Amino acid sequence: MWCAAVQSLPFGPDGAGEPAGTGRDVLEIVAEQAALRRVATLVARGVSHEELFAVVNQELARLAGADAAALLRFEPDQTITLLAGWTAAGAPVPAGEREPVTAALRRLRDTARSVRFGPADVPLTGPFITEIRRLGIRAAVAVPIQAGGRVWGVSVAASQSPEPFPPATETRMAAFAELVATAIGNAESRAELAASRARAIAAADESRRRIQRDPHDGAQQHLVDTILRLKLAKAELVGGIMPAALRHGGLRAAVRALLRHIGLPVSVEVMPDRLPAHVETTAYFVIAEALTNAVKHARAASVDVRAAVCHGALELEIRDGGPGGADPRHGTGLAGLADRVESIDGTITITSPPGMGTTITVRLPAG
Repeated sequence: MWCAAVQSLPFGPDGAGEPAGTGRDVLEIVAEQAALRRVATLVARGVSHEELFAVVNQELARLAGADAAALLRFEPDQTITLLAGWTAAGAPVPAGEREPVTAALRRLRDTARSVRFGPADVPLTGPFITEIRRLGIRAAVAVPIQAGGRVWGVSVAASQSPEPFPPATETRMAAFAELVATAIGNAESRAELAASRARAIAAADESRRRIQRDPHDGAQQHLVDTILRLKLAKAELVGGIMPAALRHGGLRAAVRALLRHIGLPVSVEVMPDRLPAHVETTAYFVIAEALTNAVKHARAASVDVRAAVCHGALELEIRDGGPGGADPRHGTGLAGLADRVESIDGTITITSPPGMGTTITVRLPAG
């Protein structure tokens, strides 16, 4: 499609000149769409904001013919923070610079509408501003970035030319601003989800502590009566209630206490000393759930448990000798492990090829 569009562009009478009129417009549209696709791909990949903002600045400057570009965030204290900057001279631009909101940007923030301004509206200080003034910027276009129902920030393109930016510049910049807003919204949603999971897990852990503090409570007795009907009564009980060994002796002691209730040969290497409580708690319940699964569902003849701190993270591996074929999508046990691990920014991998057992590999930030 792109090749066909280019081949059909009208050329000058000699057939060798530049595309004229609508042909040039088509080439500009093609370039703009290609740039948007590149940025959209980064958004979909969930790259860091630093990488995304740097690419957006470069793409904007190239398409708009700008000599400098910046992405800034509005702060509650009537200031604005530079998140990323780019100049045609290639000078390094440190992020984090903060300046008071100018009249032009205040108007943009309050109206959620694009603005154009000149040198008089540029702040007076700061490394990036010094570079802007050195370039001799004469004109700038700013478009709002809206996220979470508010004007979150602003994208700015600036030029040394005395000629104003073309009329379509704001529309082009708005398309990139929408992609930036999508990335911000995605990050905020992930943060809210993680916080929600963390709250749910903390509430569940506190409930277990209350149950343990009052062993005569009716709910606790009902839980014990129910679990005693199962073949794995002791394993289920310890897997569901946080043991004192975890609080007082750490992960190594808790795993040893857990193994006393597992009627299965288990090879254990738990290397780390004490770790933050949320890391030890998560690691303990991962191991408990994996052992319960090995006994109850996998009919495994043996299990290997490994835990060690490596490069600032606690790495767990629980491998059983069962028939494999476990599917985390079916049942709540393995799926619940993923929620618990991800709530503290950990990662989990479950491999269970038929006939080759199940291996659960977990990495938890230990800081």
